[in-house]
Amino acid sequence: MQVTGPPCHRPSRVKVLPGQSIVSFSRVSKLGVMSQEASHSRAIRRWAMILYWITIFLLTHWPEIDRYEPADGWPIPNFSVVMHVVTYGGWVVMWWWLLSVDGRRVTHWACVGLILGGAAYAIFDELSQALVDRHPAVTDFLADMLGVVTAVAICYFWQRSQVYRQIRQEREVSRQLS
Repeated sequence: MQVTGPPCHRPSRVKVLPGQSIVSFSRVSKLGVMSQEASHSRAIRRWAMILYWITIFLLTHWPEIDRYEPADGWPIPNFSVVMHVVTYGGWVVMWWWLLSVDGRRVTHWACVGLILGGAAYAIFDELSQALVDRHPAVTDFLADMLGVVTAVAICYFWQRSQVYRQIRQEREVSRQLS
């Protein structure tokens, strides 16, 4: 039996013993089988990303946000820097989650796009804060970029480990069947 599909969704070659039927996809994809579920997942991820981005924008453009700082300071040293790193790291994770819908792998070019997009948004974010009497800061931009680059690296190596794990599992199945 020959199964065809887009190059990224073709089944891998697995020896099948008489009486067995195994189809192992090298990239998990349910496009043809569960396209309705995939579209729901895509819509949920898209709306989650939109809501996250709106939240980031509102929090970074809140006038006089410093008045909410506790009188004795934040319990974490350099709390502002930590928040910038975490917030922009979360922005990357949300994009990664959206881009990897249907089990798709995020490519090297998408990683570059995430870093450039993160830089562009961080610049816009810092410069537009002046419109609401906040002060743009280079240190905030650097913290934003630290969050972006760190999150891209973590997501990339996590995805890579998942791919290698899947390859090892397919080889193990192939060995068991031969």
